[in-house]
Amino acid sequence: MMGCEIDLNIVWETVKKPYGVIIGFITQFLIMPLISIIISLSVFWEEKYGPFALGLFITACSPGGGASNYWTILLKGNANLSVTMTFFSSLASLFMMPLWISQFESHFFKAFNRSDITIKTPFAKIISSLLTMIIPLLIGVGISKKAPKLGEKARKIMRPFLMFVLVFLVVFGCISSTYIFNIITIRSVFGSFMLPFGGFMFGCFMALITRQSPENVTAISIETGVQNTGIAILVLKAAFHSPQNDIACLIPILVACCTPIPLTGCFFIHGILRKIKAFRESKKSLPVEDKTLRKDCLLESDI
Repeated sequence: MMGCEIDLNIVWETVKKPYGVIIGFITQFLIMPLISIIISLSVFWEEKYGPFALGLFITACSPGGGASNYWTILLKGNANLSVTMTFFSSLASLFMMPLWISQFESHFFKAFNRSDITIKTPFAKIISSLLTMIIPLLIGVGISKKAPKLGEKARKIMRPFLMFVLVFLVVFGCISSTYIFNIITIRSVFGSFMLPFGGFMFGCFMALITRQSPENVTAISIETGVQNTGIAILVLKAAFHSPQNDIACLIPILVACCTPIPLTGCFFIHGILRKIKAFRESKKSLPVEDKTLRKDCLLESDI
């Protein structure tokens, strides 16, 4: 369905002039891991929080998540740029993720017995996530080209459908991970919230100082802050034995739950501002005769 929002010509133009993609790469794979290190040093500095610190770092090294495309559409950002960034982010993670892990393994692994932990980049999972993104998009683009009326109908129900999907993902994720409520702490929630929030802020800042359009600013900031937490969970599940793997997985699960909070706030604020703008424009477009008639009616009623 989301493919109906995509224009391959615009995507190709984005690839030929990849300013937004380059900015997204810098924020995703240079700034986000550094943000996670700063959060770890300031929130998870004690050795007993070693699994939390590692979980946050692995989450930050993961590529952008597919939910970023949904949120970009809901917040009226550049969907074509968002999809392009997600694709190249997933490709880049094939070498950036193991690069970051190899550089900082001595720092994050010192809280563990080195023989008890094995970190492997899930190349197959990343490639499969690429395919699950590309194939439905191409189908949607094909429908939009061959059956434009059907594509138009799909676009009309797109936003309500995406809202349902996003709510379902959060609720289902919480239900399927009920064990987290036994080990959750205020510190873990705070650290998990600060990662996507910092990503949104730095992504927005980088897009603004490079003079991107408002639609591109939205796409870049969302793409930076929304991580593919599924990949992080897969890495951490395979890295430890139980129960340490469940403890380490708490952070990417909390990151997934915290990510929609600022985005939902932006969605409602965006909707309110849009209605205020529409109301002001409707008042400005009111014919002069109608305004005069209204004034006359008010004067007569006063008399």
